[in-house]
Amino acid sequence: MYEHFMETSKTIFTFHALERLLQRQITRLDVLEVIAKHHIVENYPDSKPYPCQLIMGFAQMKALHVVIAVDKIAQSVIIITAYWPDYEKWDDDFLKRLKS
Repeated sequence: MYEHFMETSKTIFTFHALERLLQRQITRLDVLEVIAKHHIVENYPDSKPYPCQLIMGFAQMKALHVVIAVDKIAQSVIIITAYWPDYEKWDDDFLKRLKS
């Protein structure tokens, strides 16, 4: 959906995202690696103030989920949060939530 856009846009880390990265031992480089080569897990087109996506890629040889918002006007990708997906909540490829 936004693949080409993400290659040409600037990346903004929210304060919340930076706090979570520190807590979860995730680096900015990890997040940028996921953005560069990712799979879309879920789309949230009605999110406000910008449409969001949950994307998945690999960093530190592990699956990593990143929630991004896309501001097309400012040509920015905004990092909302990132986390290591829980094996008990996701399928084997971390692309589909398990039913609870």
